[in-house]
Amino acid sequence: QRKTEDSGSCCVRTKTHAYAGPSRNSVQTEATKYTNVAGISFIQPSNLMNDTFQLSDPVGKAIQSLRKQGVTVQLLVGGQISQGWSQLESDPQKAASNALKLMKMYDCGIEIDDEAGASNTAGVIKFIELISTGKPKGTHISMDIDGTPTRLQTEIVKGAIAHLDWVNSMVSSPMYNQTHSAVYSHQKAGVPFSKITIAYYAGTWVHNCETIGSKTNNGDTAAGLDIVKALGLRGLSIWAVGGASYAGCGTTSAPGFAQAMKALGAHN
Repeated sequence: QRKTEDSGSCCVRTKTHAYAGPSRNSVQTEATKYTNVAGISFIQPSNLMNDTFQLSDPVGKAIQSLRKQGVTVQLLVGGQISQGWSQLESDPQKAASNALKLMKMYDCGIEIDDEAGASNTAGVIKFIELISTGKPKGTHISMDIDGTPTRLQTEIVKGAIAHLDWVNSMVSSPMYNQTHSAVYSHQKAGVPFSKITIAYYAGTWVHNCETIGSKTNNGDTAAGLDIVKALGLRGLSIWAVGGASYAGCGTTSAPGFAQAMKALGAHN
C-alpha cells in the first residue's frame, strides 16, 4: 500500500507468489479492491544475465491479468535465497538491458530485494539508475531493506535514492513496532519519510488479510496505518499473497486488504 505521487493518495502494495490454475475469485478477478501495486516474486539476478530468459507462462499470465485490472506490477529481483548478484554487479548494463526487455514486454517495474548483501554496491546502484531511466511510463522502481538497514543496503539506498520511487522496510517479528523500521530507514539510510513503506504479514501469525485489526497490536495493519499517517510515509506493504505467510487467509476475498485500501484513500 503506497502513496502515489501522481494522485497524492495512499496505496496498498501486496507481494504475491504468481498464481496458476483456478481463480481465487475476487482476490484475482477484482484485484483493485485489495491492492494497487503488486510485487510478483521472484526472478533471480542470474536470470537477468541470460539474454534468452523469459518469464514462465503462469507468471506472465498473472502480470497480464493484474495489469488489465489496473493494478501496477513489479517484478521482485532476488529474495532471501538468491543467485547471481555478483554477476549483476559486474555487468549492470547487461542486467539492466535484459530487465528493461521484460519491463517493456509486461508493462511492469522492478523491486530490488538484495538480502544476500552486495559486494559491489556501485554495480547495483548503476543497475537501479539504468532501469529507472528506461522504465515504462507509470511503472516503479523500489528496494527492500531490513528493518535495521545493513551497511551495504544503506550504501545502495544512499547512492540510488534519486532513482527509487520508494524503499520498503521489510517485515520483522509479527509483534515488532514498525515505527522503529521507518525511523531507522530515515536516520541510517537517509530515506525521506515520504519514500518509505513499512511491511506487514498477511496471515499465519496475524489476521491482516481478514481485518486491519487494532492499532494497539503492533502486528496489525491498523497500527501501520497510524504510523503512515503520523510520519507521512508512502504507505504499507503486505507479505504475501500465497506461500507460508498467507496461512489462515481465505482464497475468495481479503477484506482486511480492502479495509486498508479504504483507510489509506487508495481506491480510485
